[in-house]
Amino acid sequence: DTNCCCVIDSGYSFTHVVPTHRGGAMSKAIRRLDIGGKVLTNLLKEAVTYRQWNMMDEYHIVNDAKEQLSFVSDKFDSEMKQAHVTRKGLRWFDREYLLPDFVSSTRGSVRLPAPLQRKREMEKMEEMKKLELKRKEKEEEEEDKVSDIDDGGNDQQIEDEGDDAAAGMDVDDHTSANKKKNSDSKRQK
Repeated sequence: DTNCCCVIDSGYSFTHVVPTHRGGAMSKAIRRLDIGGKVLTNLLKEAVTYRQWNMMDEYHIVNDAKEQLSFVSDKFDSEMKQAHVTRKGLRWFDREYLLPDFVSSTRGSVRLPAPLQRKREMEKMEEMKKLELKRKEKEEEEEDKVSDIDDGGNDQQIEDEGDDAAAGMDVDDHTSANKKKNSDSKRQK
C-alpha cells in the first residue's frame, strides 16, 4: 500500500541502502556502506577479550554468538531505559551463551539466565493450573448436563406411571402400549 520504502541489506562486509518508489529502486539514491557483520564480530571479539577471555583467534565462536543473540530493536531508546532500570537476568532479552567444549559439541548454545528460567517455569505452571481448572469445569458441566438429561427422563417416566396408576392402568400395560405405538410409527415410516 505504501509508495515509498527503504530496504537495508546488511551482509558480511557491506551494507546496502536501497530506497524504492512505486515498487522500483531509485538507482541514483542507492548507497553502499563498508560496514557489515564482520565489523560487528570484530567489535565483539575486542569487547569479550578486554573483559574476560582472549577471543581474538576465535572468530567463528564470536560470530556464532553474534548470530544467535543479536536482534534489532524497534524501540531502542525505551528498551535501553528499561534495561537500566530492570535487574540483570530479569530482562526479556537476557541470555547466556555457553561456549563449546569441543568434546561433545563444537558449537555454543544459548540458555536463559537462572532468574528468567525460574520465572518462565512459574508462568508455565500457572498456565497448566488454569488449563487443569478449565478442563475440570468442562467435565463438571458435561456431568451436570448428562445427569440433567437422565433425571429429566426418569421424572417423565415416573409422572407417566403416576398418571397411568391414577387412570387404573398397570405400568406393564403402559409399557406394552408404548411399544405398540413405536412399532406402528415405524411401519408408517
